[in-house]
Amino acid sequence: VKRLDTDRFYDLEVRKADGEHTILTSSGDPRIWDFSSASVGRLPDGRRLVLSMARDVTELRKLTVELEHLATHDALTGLPNRRLFEAETERAAAFAKRGTVSTILFTDVDQFKTCNDVLGHAVGDQVLHEIAQGMKDVVRETDTVARIGGDEFGVVLWGQTGEAVAEISQRLSDAVTAVGLKYGSNIGLSIGAAVL
Repeated sequence: VKRLDTDRFYDLEVRKADGEHTILTSSGDPRIWDFSSASVGRLPDGRRLVLSMARDVTELRKLTVELEHLATHDALTGLPNRRLFEAETERAAAFAKRGTVSTILFTDVDQFKTCNDVLGHAVGDQVLHEIAQGMKDVVRETDTVARIGGDEFGVVLWGQTGEAVAEISQRLSDAVTAVGLKYGSNIGLSIGAAVL
């Protein structure tokens, strides 16, 4: 149960939002409640009547988080989408002005259309999902792998030397080839790089 300082409610002249509070249920599950109070008049002896309300907004907050995620992430792969990739490249460009080196990779899965045509779109989606995971596993958590459309991916690598970028590019290509071999498809990865 949420305990509030009730004395302050008797001074209310207008509606007051007390905000959201997380409360644990008896089973230990957290629920988010939005509290507000409003004056609804006075009793004959002059005491103010106050109506306080609590609304369970847990599901609404979960939905909000999900929608925010969908706005910046690809639904199929779970990777950041084009919008988030563009924001990350803009951030890299801004940091480059201050001397921080980053490398932007643009990649395209070779022969993916053939893979999709031969294996079907459902398997093609699974292949893309596994390619995304394989590419993500190659880079550090501070780097970004994004699906920017169809079978195209973008990667932002922070503070890597030219040799490291070449090695990472090879590992990205190997990861894609490995997924293709698993499904009996001869796919590869074309990569273009730009250093900021």
